[in-house]
Amino acid sequence: MQNCDVKPDAFVYPILIKSAGKAALVVHARVMRLGHDCDRFVRHAIMDMYAKYGPIEVARELFDEKCDSTVADANSMISGCWNWGNEVEARQLFDLMPEKNVITWTAMVSGYSKIKDLDSARRYFNEMPERSIVSWNAMLSGYAQNGFAEAATGLFNEMMNAGLQPNETTGVAVISSCSSRGDPFLAESLVKMLDEKCIHLNYFVKTTLLDMYAKCGSLATARNFLDELGAYRNSVTWNAMMSACTRIGDLTSARELFDRIPEKNVVSWNSMIAGYAQNGQLTMAIELFKEMIATKDIKPDEVSRDIIL
Repeated sequence: MQNCDVKPDAFVYPILIKSAGKAALVVHARVMRLGHDCDRFVRHAIMDMYAKYGPIEVARELFDEKCDSTVADANSMISGCWNWGNEVEARQLFDLMPEKNVITWTAMVSGYSKIKDLDSARRYFNEMPERSIVSWNAMLSGYAQNGFAEAATGLFNEMMNAGLQPNETTGVAVISSCSSRGDPFLAESLVKMLDEKCIHLNYFVKTTLLDMYAKCGSLATARNFLDELGAYRNSVTWNAMMSACTRIGDLTSARELFDRIPEKNVVSWNSMIAGYAQNGQLTMAIELFKEMIATKDIKPDEVSRDIIL
């Protein structure tokens, strides 16, 4: 556009800033130089950028300077405060907002879940005037990621009774909760429900299903999901399958999987070393630990040393 000597107007900059992410920091000065910083959409895009990538103080200055702040502006600030670990400011902004929408409330649910304060997260969730599927997923994910499997499945049942249609994110949250419980019967009933609700099993859902079946001891089913994932296999899927094999003492299959991992991370190495150690093959554990030390990209961590010691 610039090469053709066409000057972008204020309409272009919000799109440019949003698409450029952190790299858009350099755009701020140019926008001010051209006088577009008075445009409320441009100012929102700039403020949102600073809220996400920092410094958060600059975002707050821009927010306070606006005399026509919108709900979207406040939502960006609240999310930014949570991203930077500022619970007090997020709560203060929330309390000061004359109008709140479902995004505002969901940001508080997600924020408190992030700092593991599930009681506060659930309180905001319960007080929501209306809830979207994103709101339900935020609370479900909070429970799942913090190990509250019973609460997650209970909330999921509430969601079903309320007549909401779950999506892939819902599936990932609930399946991961089942993984922590290691209950094969619950796993089967959940998969049946996902099928009945016609939830598309994308690779995120399949990865979570693989982990669930692996932890439940259903290795054949887990292996089927590993094969189905094909090019979408990542370190999480390989490590989950390998760990499941070591838990039942199938070190041959575990080592075969370990050797096939395209990019091993420290968890991959630790899982295989621990598998040898826990199954009485200390010599193999030490040999693999030596191989790990010799690699250029991966270095042992405290877990690695604890396994060997």
